[in-house]
Amino acid sequence: RSTLSSSSAASDVYKRQVRLVAVSVEGASPEAERLALRRLHLDLPAVVTPDALGRAIERVYGTGEFTLVSYQLLPVADTAAGRSRVPDRRLVVRTRVRQRDLLGFGFRYDSRERAALLFDLTLRNRLAFGSTTRLFARLGRETRIGIDYFDRLGVDAPTGVGGGAHYTRVPIELFAGNERAAVSGEMRTYDVGAYASIAVANAAFLRIGLAGEYLHATPEVGVDSLAGEPVDTIDETFH
Repeated sequence: RSTLSSSSAASDVYKRQVRLVAVSVEGASPEAERLALRRLHLDLPAVVTPDALGRAIERVYGTGEFTLVSYQLLPVADTAAGRSRVPDRRLVVRTRVRQRDLLGFGFRYDSRERAALLFDLTLRNRLAFGSTTRLFARLGRETRIGIDYFDRLGVDAPTGVGGGAHYTRVPIELFAGNERAAVSGEMRTYDVGAYASIAVANAAFLRIGLAGEYLHATPEVGVDSLAGEPVDTIDETFH
């Protein structure tokens, strides 16, 4: 369960101002640690109130990259400042990085395309912190296979780059007003693309990119006439 907590919250030190002289982040990768420190936004040494410290911890949790964010204020060596009315403390932030890997599969059936198996795998932070890799497939009479990738340009950057490659195979059937297919075959599409994006809100992005597509169609069956009129049926592959 995702939690946001403070250790020993009933202790008096959590109810008054403290002077933070050091900060450390535990349980995080180097990239996640930099993200947490950046969101804490503490210029040490810093005198903070309980509310200000709570807001700093909430900013770390609000990134969505952690399932657990807790903190503890530890005493430091006795100093002149430490004997003042505002005690010196060391802030320890304990985290658990959210992986959010997702695996999905399903089965689909309809009267036209028949049965199809569906697979979807999403990997977070596997190739780089802040990256998302998605692999998906639909296997059946209509087939679609693809991979998409996105990576941020920096640990906490609003900008990122991504791209993908996809393959689609679709059956072609043209009917002459009855159940008999006048032309049948298949169409294969290969497409690749790349883009750059910038976040304008938590779940809104502006994206610009380039994409290319290659189409390969192969008729297999044709007729010599439609509605009594002679026709020329394509019987060669075209691109």
